[in-house]
This record gives sequence, C-alpha cells and structure tokens, in this order.
Amino acid sequence: MSDVSTNTRAMPTGGTSVPEPTDDELRAVAVKRVKAKRDFMTHLFAYVVVNIGLWALWIVSGFTDEWVFPWPVLVMAIWGMFVLRQWFEVYRRDPLREDLVQREIEQLRAASSRHD
Repeated sequence: MSDVSTNTRAMPTGGTSVPEPTDDELRAVAVKRVKAKRDFMTHLFAYVVVNIGLWALWIVSGFTDEWVFPWPVLVMAIWGMFVLRQWFEVYRRDPLREDLVQREIEQLRAASSRHD
C-alpha cells in the first residue's frame, strides 16, 4: 500500500497482520511522489527546449552542399536515456510495498517450517 508502515491491523482473511501506514506516513510518501513528478516534468521541459535549440543551431550552421552529421541526435539519444530512466522511476516503478514484504516473510516461514 505504501513505502513506509508501522501500525498493524489484522486482515479479515487468514488472521495475519499486515502493517498499515499512518496518515503522516502516507502524506510523507505522497509529498515525495508529487515532488518526483514535478522534477520529472521540469527535466522533460528542459530536454525539449534545449534539444529544439540544438537542432535550430545545427540547421542554421549546417547548410552546405555536402552532408553534415546531425550531431544533435547524439545529445538527444544520451540525454533521452536519462529522461526515460527518470520517467520509469517516477511513473512505472512499483515501490517496495510492506504488504508484499510481509507476504514473502510468511511464505519463507511456511517453507522453513516444512523443512524442520
């Protein structure tokens, strides 16, 4: 449910306790995620503006009769990898959820008790 938790409440199924985060913990996680999203949008805006400027510079300085390598492609590709990585971290990564950790712990305990 969240990245952080300390309280526990009994789940209706199976009687196992799954930690549930407090309102303060949820707020802290939410603030962190909102900041990460805002930072990503700032980074994306800078990427677009700078690359438009680099392409404009290349077009203005590169018109000759012979072919000139479009060097802004290198900047776009390398910087683009960092933008994609940040996008993945902000929007696609599943945070470490305490309920999944607790479920894994229960499975490990059950497996170890069978081998004893």
